[in-house]
This record gives sequence, C-alpha cells and structure tokens, in this order.
Amino acid sequence: MPSAMVFLFDTCTSKCAYCGHATSGKVLDNTQLTPYKDRGLIDKFLSFFEKRTTQENRWLLMLLGGEPLLMPNLGYMIDRLHAVGNKASLYTSLNIGANNAAYKYLLKCDPDAVDYIMASFHPEADEFEDSFFQMMEALKTRGHKVIFRFIAHPLRLHRMEALHERCKALDICFSPYAYCSSNYPLAYTKDDKNLIAKHTTNYSQVVQMENGLAVENLKCEAGEKLLYVNARDGKIFPCPNVFNRAIGNIYDDHLEPKKEGQGCYDPATRCFCDINFQQNHVEDLDDSTHFEDEKRGYVEPKDHEALHQDMEKRGFAFHNKVHHGSLGENSSDERLILSKQEVRETFEKNKAFYHGDFKKGFHKEFLKS
Repeated sequence: MPSAMVFLFDTCTSKCAYCGHATSGKVLDNTQLTPYKDRGLIDKFLSFFEKRTTQENRWLLMLLGGEPLLMPNLGYMIDRLHAVGNKASLYTSLNIGANNAAYKYLLKCDPDAVDYIMASFHPEADEFEDSFFQMMEALKTRGHKVIFRFIAHPLRLHRMEALHERCKALDICFSPYAYCSSNYPLAYTKDDKNLIAKHTTNYSQVVQMENGLAVENLKCEAGEKLLYVNARDGKIFPCPNVFNRAIGNIYDDHLEPKKEGQGCYDPATRCFCDINFQQNHVEDLDDSTHFEDEKRGYVEPKDHEALHQDMEKRGFAFHNKVHHGSLGENSSDERLILSKQEVRETFEKNKAFYHGDFKKGFHKEFLKS
C-alpha cells in the first residue's frame, strides 16, 4: 500500500519542547485552520490520490499536524478517503479533550476507515494522564487500532515502567522511541539505552536508537510509494528525511517519476523515520509484521540486541554520527515544555512574519480557501 505523510498545519499554542507539537494552552492564532473549512480545498487535495487509486493501489494518508484532531472537516476527509478504498491514520497528542468534534467522530465512524491511531504521550499529558488513558480505551473499545507512543526523552525515562503497565492492562502496545536532538540518541548512557531497550518491539526502534541507517546502497520506495506532503504549499518531498528538493505538488497534480535505480535522494542524510520501515518501504527491512502486531494490542518486548545483530548480518549500517536537519529534531535537551508566556512573547514578536512573508510560500489553492 502506498503511503503519504501529510503535514497539515502548526496551530500557535504552547509548544512541547521535546517534539515541537502543539500542546495545551490558549490558542493564539488559529487562522491556519480556516482553509480546511472549505471542503473544496480538501476535494482538491484528495483528488491527487484518487486519480492514483486503483483496485491494486490503495493509499494510506498519515495525518500529522500540529494536531490533526483540530482540523475542520476531518471526518469529511476520512469518509471521502474510505469511500474509494483509501484510509487515514492519525498522529495525535489526545490533548483536545473528550468533547472535541473530531474525537467524537472517531467514536462513531467505521473503524475500518482509520488504519491506526498513534497516541503520543507528551510531557504535559502528565496533568491529564487518567483522561488520556480513558480516551485511548474508548477508541480501542470502538474498534480502532491504538498504539501508545512514548518519546524517550532523558528527563522522562523514569515514567516508562508505570506507563508500560497501564498500556498492558488495556491491551494497548507500549511503543517507546529514541529522543532526537543534536546530541541524542548518541548521548544516551548505557543504562539509559538498556532501560529503553527493555521495551523494544520492532526494528524501527533499533534504527532510531542507533541514530538511523546509513543511506549508501539503501534501496527504498521514497518518492514513489512513499511521499511526504505539506498541505499548505502542496509540495511533495520523497520522505521526512529529505528536504533538499521537491518532487511534485499535490495541487498541481504533479509528481516526478522516480528514476530507475534511484537510491536515496540525499546521500548526506540518514534513514531515520519509523514509518519507512513500518510500511515496508525499505528493501529487506520489512517491519510491517511487527507493526501489525502492535496495532492489534499489547506486544511482549523483543530481544533488542538480537534485532540489532540481525540487521547487521543483512548488511545494514547505522549512521552513528551527529546529524542535523531531520524532522522532529530539537535544539535543547534541558527542557520539556515551553511556557505559555514564552510562546506568547515569541508569537507577538514574529506574528508579522507569519501573516506576511511566511504565507507567501503557500499555494494559491490554499490561500484562496
């Protein structure tokens, strides 16, 4: 199944310092949501995939964010995808509350329309942990495949065991991934690595713990059956590790054909994104069987070292050096959450840019909505 990772928007709220996603707090500027109130824009966006949908070729659109459950007409988008045989998956902080319209939609819709829901437990979720688990349980009861995602920030490792047990009690997979910054995961201590490794359930976690794969001689389907899309400007990139060139545009219905024998589009990058492996887009590193198990429910941890050795035996080399510029990378390791006051002050300082030069890069279809 071809996959498209869709970056929707970044609502200006408080920000989580360890992943950059929208967190709780009063929204300072929600104008980035306005275009999605126009179903014509959504129709235009989805038409790119519908034209490329056949009986044998179904798409999975992985909706990222900010927070996809803030998107107006999310239900309309998912229903339309499902009507032609495609599906959505959602990456959410569940920081929207049980009264959120999109969350209520998920409790009523056909679960088959949503391939999986990745529920990311951010630091601020400590304040509503019980509610977070109740919302996950309700989604699972409805029939959705829910995975509990935990980014193993060095200041958060003490939470792992208790959260693992809560997930196990609900038959939900506890899925920890290495924290990404200019220093991490290379800066993890041996004890840190051992603690995280105790909860390994797939190859992807091993890849991220080792700072990604070297891309030399790596064969993958990025730019062909794996796309990374920015909904605001419509630009298509091969994957979230490669931003050195766009290869098409959703709104212009354009996608450059991948050259025969084309390796990674950026030989200086690393292959780091777990989706690449979970969706079986990297040759000879199919993590989809593990991922299907995780979607069904709780998974007993696997032998991290055995998975690591298996990858090395098959000729995969790890990146093993500092890397800058990847999606989700952070510049500070000492803090978990930026204060509302800091965000407000920064927004007030830069809002002219966000409503001026920043918007100049948006596609005309997005701007007219």
